[in-house]
This record gives sequence, structure tokens and C-alpha cells, in this order.
Amino acid sequence: MNSKKDEEMLKEPPKAYAQMLKKEQDELVLSYMPALRAMAFRLKERLPSSIDVNDLISIGGEEMIKLSRRYDKEQNDNFWGFARKRVNGSM
Repeated sequence: MNSKKDEEMLKEPPKAYAQMLKKEQDELVLSYMPALRAMAFRLKERLPSSIDVNDLISIGGEEMIKLSRRYDKEQNDNFWGFARKRVNGSM
């Protein structure tokens, strides 16, 4: 009777682990926000004046959040090396 319920529990990660993982990903994004801001200001110099630097930062931040969910420490040296070109392309 409980086998279906047990199978469902095994499919999803425990809530505590999921919360810990999300916290790590959020901290990773926050630690690279200064680099993101610097990239946005450099990019803004080459774009029309109608584009606001805060919009670039917002777009880049969203992309960094998405990338932090896909980032694997085992496959990549550091997060910024993994994310830099993708974030720049999104802005």
C-alpha cells in the first residue's frame, strides 16, 4: 500500500536538501553581482542611450539565477567562467 507513496518520496529530493541547494545557488549569484554590474556598465557604453543600465543588470541577474540552477561544480572550474559569456549574451 505504501509503496507508491514511498516511490514518490524517493523521486523528489528532501525539502531540507532542496532548500540548502537553493540557498547555495542564491549565494553564488550574489557573490558575482559586482562582476555582473561591472559588465553591465561596460556594455552600456557601447549601447544606445535609450537602454538603461539597470535593465541590463536585471536581465543579467535573471540569467545568472537560471545558470546557477544548471551549474555543476564537478564539471566547471568556477561559476563566473561558466556564466560570463552567457550573461553577456543575454544582456
